[in-house]
Amino acid sequence: MPDEKKFTNELAELFNAFYRRFVLLDLFGKIIPGAIFLITVSWIIVNIGDAYNFYNYFTNLWVWIIFIGISWLTGFAIQGFGEVTSRNKHIKNFRYYPESINFNSKLEWVKEIKNYYPELKEKNGETKLDTDLWHKIYIFFHDISNQSQKDNVARFVVIKEACGNGYIALIFSLFLLIFNFVGNIYNFLSGDSLLSYFIKNNLLPSIIIIIFTFIFIISLKKMHKIQVDNQWSYMNNSMEYQIKKEKNTYFQYILEKSIKK
Repeated sequence: MPDEKKFTNELAELFNAFYRRFVLLDLFGKIIPGAIFLITVSWIIVNIGDAYNFYNYFTNLWVWIIFIGISWLTGFAIQGFGEVTSRNKHIKNFRYYPESINFNSKLEWVKEIKNYYPELKEKNGETKLDTDLWHKIYIFFHDISNQSQKDNVARFVVIKEACGNGYIALIFSLFLLIFNFVGNIYNFLSGDSLLSYFIKNNLLPSIIIIIFTFIFIISLKKMHKIQVDNQWSYMNNSMEYQIKKEKNTYFQYILEKSIKK
């Protein structure tokens, strides 16, 4: 019976790890955004005559494995583009963390993290974040938080990454859509690709698709920013709660010990 319970727990942990690390992080954060861009590209390079043969390849399992792998790598490339352009103060496409946080000395977690990292003792008030400082805060959060809090933060990370990579993938796709739309109006494209054929025969739906794609891009960009702020708010409150809880627990221990005497 103990062995069966152990096997069940290990199976549950394996499933949770697969769900959190692959389904959430890789599937929604990398593979789907990469696939969105690759599918748009395929509609541009595949012509009407070859469409059946091209998509017939996807009845092969190995083609799907290769496609998923390329989508995964494309997702990283999209994220890399977002992170590089986020260094430009006029663009700020993709940020994992807030631009600045308040190192208020009255906060308990601020006092404690300065004991962890003495080099932070000089930081007070509104402080601009960089990757190094963010990593220190993130490590500190993981050291003092419980599993439920870590899981909640992981969910924020997944949502902000999926939204960030998703809106950048849609920006690339929208550019290709507009290029084909204009090209077919002024006839400087051949018109034999799937996308060109669709635009020529469905002009009004094409305009609607372009408009809705633009709306989705704006919505995902805003959602990405919202999740960055929500994640930090949750981490800030969780760290403060955990430290105060530990101090209260220690105070209760001292009190009970004195009563027993």
